[in-house]
Amino acid sequence: MSSRKFLSLFLLCALVPLAAAWASLRFGWFSAAPTVNHGEWLTQELRLLPAPAQGGGQWHLVYVLSLIHI
Repeated sequence: MSSRKFLSLFLLCALVPLAAAWASLRFGWFSAAPTVNHGEWLTQELRLLPAPAQGGGQWHLVYVLSLIHI
């Protein structure tokens, strides 16, 4: 593959997603989506799991569920 063809494909792969994102924001294609962000900063550290008793594994699977329905 020539360097010119590689550069063209690379730029195409980089610019097409950026152009699609710009167009979707510019033309408001996602403005009618029913999403609302009610993000809040935490005031205290949130502990989800206690420390393992005996050097347990490194990984924990955690599922966080919001109980607030607005």
